[in-house]
Amino acid sequence: MRHAAAAAHYDVIVVGGGAAGCVLASRLSDDPSRRILLVEAGGDARRAIVRHPAGVRWLVGNPRYDWKRTVEPDASVGGRAPEWPAGKLLGGGGSINTMFYIWGERADFDWWSAMGASGWDYDSVLPFYRRLERCGFGDASIRGDGGPLAIRSLAPDAHPITRGFVAGLERSGFRLTDDYNRDHAPGSVAYGQVNQRRGRRSSPAIDYPGMDGRRANLDIVCETLCDRLTFDGRRASGVVVRDRRGVRTIMAGDEIVLSAGAVATPAILLRSGIGPAATLASIGVRTRLDRPGVGCNLQEHCGVRLVRGTSMPSINQQLRSPAVIGAALRYLRGRGLLTDLVSQASAFFLADDADPLSKAKLSIFPFGYETRDGKLRLAKTGQAMFTVDLCWPNARGQVSIRSADPADQPVISYPMLSHPLDRRWMTAAVAKVQTWLSGATFEGVFGRSVQPPADDTDQRSLDSYVAATIEPFYHASGTCRIGSGTDAVVDPRLRVIGLSGLRIADTSIMPRLVSANSNATAMMIGERAADLLAADIAR
Repeated sequence: MRHAAAAAHYDVIVVGGGAAGCVLASRLSDDPSRRILLVEAGGDARRAIVRHPAGVRWLVGNPRYDWKRTVEPDASVGGRAPEWPAGKLLGGGGSINTMFYIWGERADFDWWSAMGASGWDYDSVLPFYRRLERCGFGDASIRGDGGPLAIRSLAPDAHPITRGFVAGLERSGFRLTDDYNRDHAPGSVAYGQVNQRRGRRSSPAIDYPGMDGRRANLDIVCETLCDRLTFDGRRASGVVVRDRRGVRTIMAGDEIVLSAGAVATPAILLRSGIGPAATLASIGVRTRLDRPGVGCNLQEHCGVRLVRGTSMPSINQQLRSPAVIGAALRYLRGRGLLTDLVSQASAFFLADDADPLSKAKLSIFPFGYETRDGKLRLAKTGQAMFTVDLCWPNARGQVSIRSADPADQPVISYPMLSHPLDRRWMTAAVAKVQTWLSGATFEGVFGRSVQPPADDTDQRSLDSYVAATIEPFYHASGTCRIGSGTDAVVDPRLRVIGLSGLRIADTSIMPRLVSANSNATAMMIGERAADLLAADIAR
């Protein structure tokens, strides 16, 4: 069923089976009279390694499951060129990520609205966050409990190291909140939430209706690459796809929706002649629509990892001991250490106390890895990892293409520390975290600093550490932004400006990156896109 041959014609074709695309295709197929095709370049997501929380270790960086995007050398970090992981299977990044589940906040969407994305303010998007989730905890006026996606709070089962982290921050003046999807203001800390069902990954590719291939009106084709779009005048009419059988064209009667993500979606548009005319001319693609904003406005959360020794056994030690037997038995019941290899708590703070835009996020993982014999292995000593990133980075990058060949990797340019505020704020944020973790409030929880290799708060040393270790956190967004003006690509109903029959529904539409991991917002975009498209088709 997953590799079923596609028919020659559908009502709606969704290109890209990531988080948004799976949600959108499922919701559209709720109407049995509508025939839907979902085209995914990667493989199936119904594999044990994908469902298992610990599987992330073997998914990211594995070319079978990860596109392993290459990025141009970044002069702002000494010419380093870190890989940009991207899920190479149904569910996209949501099938290889750590399942950390967090919404954007009110300020994010009110900014979107002010930037021309009318109807995308917080009060307008909240119902779509609620519609996708089944969490069974929290404020019932805010959280959803009837959706397909299972959400689990880590608070009841948090590791003792995580509890020590939260308690230490409370003693340092942080406010413990019971739900960071209701409040993740600076000065707050909360236990994490993950999209898990009985300890296994819950995702649109697995849990949304029809994604098992059993809906007669929803065809799902995997390992099928979208080459380009076809047009009838100014109307998008079909998609040219490539798979093992060769190249063919599939037609759409009502709409085509690109949901291939912030890198692949602009690449498809550019191969189809939609984008900056100068860029298209330079690679020999005829301009169909000069849209300067295609591929621009690329945003990404980038951050650094810190590692501390722990004064009590961490998960990596427990999994190297006889305790792993009990962990395996608990995993069969959907609980225990093997389900907890995720970020277990997060705190939000200002890197610069005088600037509310310097908001940063600190997350803890109560386990550690180390490189031995060229391979990533569980650390032998007690360790906890921390990540620090800026919620609203100022840097902007670009996605382009080298040629019209869909087999060529897109060109990703993202100068992580090119904006002076980002560099200053990242260094200041890391310095604050170092000071906290070395302080008396964490005595008996954390020991010496492993990375950086000293309890150093010197700004110059930490600036060098940030530049040497900062990396993308896999939240690429913004390359086909919603709004108005010459640099906008889609209008508030997600229609590509200047064309008909073509929409975009993925993280590329974000005019500004949300102040949180992007997967939950990608799913929300899929939910909202389904309503918008269904309403417009019905007219």
